[in-house]
Amino acid sequence: MPCQASTTCRFQPRGKRWQPKRSQASRPSSSFEDDALIRMLLADMLGEIGYTVAAEAASIDEALEATRKTEFDLAILDADLNGRSVSPVADALVARDIGFVFVTGSDHGLYAYRDRPTLKKPFQIDALKRCCKSALSSH
Repeated sequence: MPCQASTTCRFQPRGKRWQPKRSQASRPSSSFEDDALIRMLLADMLGEIGYTVAAEAASIDEALEATRKTEFDLAILDADLNGRSVSPVADALVARDIGFVFVTGSDHGLYAYRDRPTLKKPFQIDALKRCCKSALSSH
């Protein structure tokens, strides 16, 4: 389900409800993206709203390892990591009951996950916020 553009994305520890930004400690999220510049942009967006990236990955293997070893509530997934479908990572996130948002430059073709929030590159921080909120409330 495509998300339309408009504010920022909240990531919080498992079991917590999304709250507007307040003075608070950083909270964990993950970013699985093979483009280093986009990973840095996502980290900046998260930092802008008071959150940190608990895990990053540029390949399927790194993303699967991070999914097994890192605690986070929400993942941002590039649908294609170095030419490979991210579906094994999406499967692992579903098994752990972790919400996720696809970020892609084209139709991701992951029909089993067509109901998951999807952002088309390039995107605005407001659209990222809406998709993240949707992923957290719908998984």
